[in-house]
Amino acid sequence: MENFQWEIFDSINNACNVTAAVGFAAFSRYALYGTHTLQLLLNKGISESGLEVVLHKSQKIVGHFKHSPANVAELKLQQSQMKMTEEVLIQDVPTRWNSTLQMT
Repeated sequence: MENFQWEIFDSINNACNVTAAVGFAAFSRYALYGTHTLQLLLNKGISESGLEVVLHKSQKIVGHFKHSPANVAELKLQQSQMKMTEEVLIQDVPTRWNSTLQMT
C-alpha cells in the first residue's frame, strides 16, 4: 500500500497535532491524511450548515465566564439557588477534538 500514490494526499498539508497524536501508533501516512481530511470535512460542514452562528455565540458566552471569576461565582450561586446541577462550562478549542460538542 505504501507504493500506491494518490494525488490528493500530496496536496493536503497535515496538521502537526494530528501527526503527533497518530505518530504513537502503527498507522501508515494515509491514516494521517485521512484523519486530517475528516477534520477539514467536519469544519466545512459546520460552516455551511449555519451552525457557525450558534457556535460563535456559544464561544462568546463561555469566553465571558472563563475570563471573569466573579461571573463564574455568580453562575454557581444561581445554579445552586435554582437547585440545578452545577455545570462547568467547557471552552471550544480547535486542537481539542470533541470540545465543540462539549461546549454546546
